[in-house]
Amino acid sequence: HRPGQIGPFSLMSYKDAASRSRMIAEVVEQRRMPPWHADARFGTFANDRSLSEGEIATITTWVAEGAKKGSTADAPPPVEWTEGFTMINPDSILSIPEPMDVPAEGVLEYQYVTTETDYGKDVWVQRVELSPGNASVLHHALVYIIPPGRSTSMFNRLSSALVNWVPGSMAKVNPQNSATKIPEGASLLWELHYT
Repeated sequence: HRPGQIGPFSLMSYKDAASRSRMIAEVVEQRRMPPWHADARFGTFANDRSLSEGEIATITTWVAEGAKKGSTADAPPPVEWTEGFTMINPDSILSIPEPMDVPAEGVLEYQYVTTETDYGKDVWVQRVELSPGNASVLHHALVYIIPPGRSTSMFNRLSSALVNWVPGSMAKVNPQNSATKIPEGASLLWELHYT
């Protein structure tokens, strides 16, 4: 919830948070925020962004007690947000060929763009990151690897995903000693949902 991102309002200051404190308490208590849709009945996840019971209690107690401002001296330093990629010195940067026009209103169909890879050999990807040009209008994105000789309608989406992006996503890092293969001559299918 900061300017230029998909959150519909900013939560960068005490004033921002205090003015929406009752709603904040409601959405964290109901576990609608932060968004996390994985079902805990099926295991634990290293990237789990959900709040603990203690964190939820801290927020709801703060709201119940009047959303008072703490001491400025106790405040943490301001967060310095990274613009664009969080990975430093990537080996390769791939982009869609043209920016998308996103109208200010209306329901938008998913957009599909195919790009070619030109590595001249098989490439093994250990880390990958998708960085939207304008995160305030991108709802989510997925990038699939299309093996050479296959069409975009003849591949398994589950086994060919390279990277996905939703608000708050970080770089995808494969476990140690593993990587995702992009075969020589493969293309990439970008599935983009704008809002």
